[in-house]
Amino acid sequence: MKLKDLITLKDHFTHRQRVGLLVVAGVVCGQGGLFMYLLRVHTYFISDTPSACVNYHIMAPYYATWSHSSHRRDATCSDYPRECKAQAAIGLGMKTLRQKKQRFLDEVVPKWIDEAKKNGKLIEI
Repeated sequence: MKLKDLITLKDHFTHRQRVGLLVVAGVVCGQGGLFMYLLRVHTYFISDTPSACVNYHIMAPYYATWSHSSHRRDATCSDYPRECKAQAAIGLGMKTLRQKKQRFLDEVVPKWIDEAKKNGKLIEI
């Protein structure tokens, strides 16, 4: 679909229909956000507290036992940094991505520049 088609698509709806669609979209997004909050998704990414481990596994009885034990201050659930936890959850390895980007800039871009110069398609200012 072209941008022009999208722009003209909005003209097919009346003002009342546009407002209705906006309200429905807001409700759907709000319900999705509430659902994610109730699932405690935010604790997966931003929390390193042991209470977050209850969300990862079926560990409620073990967490309850640990929370009343004498060693609760010394034994923690996770020493995994938040950045690594979030990247692992979405399937990214930032170190690998940075290395690939640098290799691309060091190897591929100079080749493109050389080819453009040979073909006369590069104008240097």
